[in-house]
Amino acid sequence: MKPKLLLCLALVLSGGFANVADTNSLGVVIIPSKTEVRIREPFSVAFRVENPTKTNQTVRVMGCSWDEEWQSSNTNIILAGWPCWANGPVDVEIHPGGAYTNEAPMCIYDLITNKEISFRMGFTSMGSKETYWSNEVKLHILPPDTWLHNGKFYRDRNHDGKIDWEVSGTTWMGHADFSSRYFTNSDKSVMATLEATGRGPDTYRVDTNYDGFYDLEYGAGGTNGQIQWTKNIHERVPVVGKDFVPVGKESWMDFWMPK
Repeated sequence: MKPKLLLCLALVLSGGFANVADTNSLGVVIIPSKTEVRIREPFSVAFRVENPTKTNQTVRVMGCSWDEEWQSSNTNIILAGWPCWANGPVDVEIHPGGAYTNEAPMCIYDLITNKEISFRMGFTSMGSKETYWSNEVKLHILPPDTWLHNGKFYRDRNHDGKIDWEVSGTTWMGHADFSSRYFTNSDKSVMATLEATGRGPDTYRVDTNYDGFYDLEYGAGGTNGQIQWTKNIHERVPVVGKDFVPVGKESWMDFWMPK
């Protein structure tokens, strides 16, 4: 059993998929849920392994970690993984005119300067030496909505080109810091335990009505993962300048978003 970690915080869809056998009669098709995307924001992709022949085709796949049999032609665009506690190869039969289908999230993980990017997905059967490539998909990269400046994160939540959200503080990515502590048992074996020590709450400032002024400030996070305090404020939000570095938005940045 091989656990896998998610590379994009906030999955859109998950499931199982298949690998094709050694045959020249199968096709691969991918269909994205949208073609205008932002860095590190997942978008759903539909996968199809089609059998256009008049005979059944059998494919061998991993029951859970089917993504291991897929590869992207563009290393900037990745397929998310997921935990697999029960996993193993299975044979899947595709009937004539049928297809083995699934959907899963993909994302552009690293910052790129391109405004357009394209990719194909290659599908290689377990034990096969042949890879089948899908149609080409072209994506349009939308401007980042999150900036980093002097150790603080600023975000344009409504994508109007103006900052309306700020976070800074000591909690690592809005969550408690779980440090490790090691000790030796009576049988001399070394054990490890996690301690939820935390680093205190982050401070958030929000322009809730998008008028150019922060009107709400609150502390959230810490070891108990709750809002610690709130207060009303009136403070002009900063203007986005050349000294702001665009960064990919992490899923934790939505965790404390006011409803």
